[in-house]
Amino acid sequence: MAGSQKSENEKHIYCGLKNEGSTCYLNAVLQTLFMTKEFREHVKKMRLDKKDVSSDRILIEELKELFNELEKPEENAGPELEKQQERAVSAKGVVTRLGIDVCQQRDAAELLHLILKKTPGSSELFKGTYKTTKTWRPCRHEQQSLDHFLSLPVSLKNSQDVEAAVKAHVDQMCGEYPLRCCCSTDCTTCIKKSEMINFPKLLSIQLSKSGDLSRIKVSSHTYQLYAIVNHCGTYDRGHYYAYIDCGGGIWRQFNDHRVSKTPGEEIPPHGSSDACLLVYRRRE
Repeated sequence: MAGSQKSENEKHIYCGLKNEGSTCYLNAVLQTLFMTKEFREHVKKMRLDKKDVSSDRILIEELKELFNELEKPEENAGPELEKQQERAVSAKGVVTRLGIDVCQQRDAAELLHLILKKTPGSSELFKGTYKTTKTWRPCRHEQQSLDHFLSLPVSLKNSQDVEAAVKAHVDQMCGEYPLRCCCSTDCTTCIKKSEMINFPKLLSIQLSKSGDLSRIKVSSHTYQLYAIVNHCGTYDRGHYYAYIDCGGGIWRQFNDHRVSKTPGEEIPPHGSSDACLLVYRRRE
C-alpha cells in the first residue's frame, strides 16, 4: 500500500460494538464479516423483496443498517479519539433476528455458519467442496457424492503444518468399513475416499491448537491470514475478541466497544491457545 493510503488507514476511526450481555462472540464474528470486503459488499448489494416478511430478509436489513452505522465517519475525530477508539453502536437488531439469548454464550464458528446460511449467496465465498467416492468389494460398484463445508476443523496437536493437518482431516473421513452394497447382498465391504475439489475464496479454520499460521498452503492454493478470533476462559463463561488486518500492515483489536491499533506492523499473536478461528483470503 502506498504511503498516502496507509496514512488514510491510520486516520480512519473504527467503530466498536456494544456487548448486549454475553454477545462478545457475535461481536467478534460481525466485525470479521464487516471487515471482509467481499461479504460486506455482497450484503450491501442484496436486493430485498419488501413483500417478503421472513426472518432472514429482516436479518439482512439489520445487517445492512449495522454495516452503514459501522461505516459512518466520526465527526470531529481528533488524536484522542483515534487513541481511545471507543465509539460503539448496537447490534441489537441482528441479535433479535438471530434469536440469540444474550445471557448465554455460544461458539463463534457456529454463529459464523448461521449468518452465512441466512444471507443467500454469501456462503459461496466460504464454501469448499469434498468429493467422496465409495467402492464396494468384491463387486467394485462405485458411488460418488459431493459434500460442502464452510469451515475446516483442524487439529494441530501433532504438527504445525496446516497443509498436513487439512490432509489429515480429509484422511480421517477415508477408510474401510462394513456396509452392504445396494447392488449385491454378497458385497459388505466399503472403501471410502475423500478429496477436496473446490477451494473457497475465504477459508475459515477452526483450531483445536494453533501455531505460526500467518500464511498457509492448501494443495496448490496459498492463503493469507486476515482475521483471528480469540477466546479466553471457559466455553460458557469466556470472552471473545478479534484481531483484523485493516490494510497497509495495520492490525487492530476489536474487543466489543473498544477498537485499538496493535503495536508495530507484525501480525498479532495467533499461535496461542486463545486463537480459535482463523480466516484466510486466497491469493490469486
